[in-house]
Amino acid sequence: MRDCAEERYRAIHADMLRLSLARQPAWFRPLLIRSRRLASLTGYDHWSRAWEYPWAIEAAGLEARPLRTLDVGGGGSPFAPYLARLGHEAFVVDPSMDQGARVTFDRQKGLYRNARSLVKSALFRVTGINPLWGLPSTDGQASVRYSPDRADDLKSPGAHFDRVFCLSVIEHITRDLWPRCMSEFARVLRPGGRLVITLDMETSEANERLYQRLIDACPLRLVGDPRYEVPLRPEEQQARHPGHGYETIGLVWLKGG
Repeated sequence: MRDCAEERYRAIHADMLRLSLARQPAWFRPLLIRSRRLASLTGYDHWSRAWEYPWAIEAAGLEARPLRTLDVGGGGSPFAPYLARLGHEAFVVDPSMDQGARVTFDRQKGLYRNARSLVKSALFRVTGINPLWGLPSTDGQASVRYSPDRADDLKSPGAHFDRVFCLSVIEHITRDLWPRCMSEFARVLRPGGRLVITLDMETSEANERLYQRLIDACPLRLVGDPRYEVPLRPEEQQARHPGHGYETIGLVWLKGG
């Protein structure tokens, strides 16, 4: 998290927070800024995004000319609107665009958790509050295009995007689908384009270098060497992200040609 103290990171994160806040009803904004509980419920100002989003912007090597960008699983995050504001063509794919996905019964959850999720979703709809993980149906973001594609079944033609992002999403996808996801990301990327992924890992997963599964599944050329010493020491973890438990790693690939 030391990177987050640097001005260039802080400036990008601050711009994205402003975009995220602008999506909320005017009456709700002052409450959201003051309440960590409300921020947690909506996904606003999540601690890891202060690093992930600025890092992804820098790692993407964005150019002055307009680029066509894809944010896989981006939901209602401010990442794609930020890219659009920079002048890039921004697309978001996320299955939660399917309006039924937010009200279906999840068999992996208990009755109480399902009921709580349904009540919270209903309250958000009635009040106009926008959670980070819910794709906007009408958002005032005409420059951002949303569709309900799955990460392992993108509907875009091949070589369609200059940059593909998948930020803190892949860990929520069943691991046996990772090879298909990586193949799809590579397929829709143009030659010379970049794929940028962040992966959240529990300490045990970080010690096992879970990210290696993505590297093994990706046909593109990896940029840099992501290896680190294992096992991770608790004091080093807290130096990186005080007060937080899991690890986040960023990976970048280039498509030749």
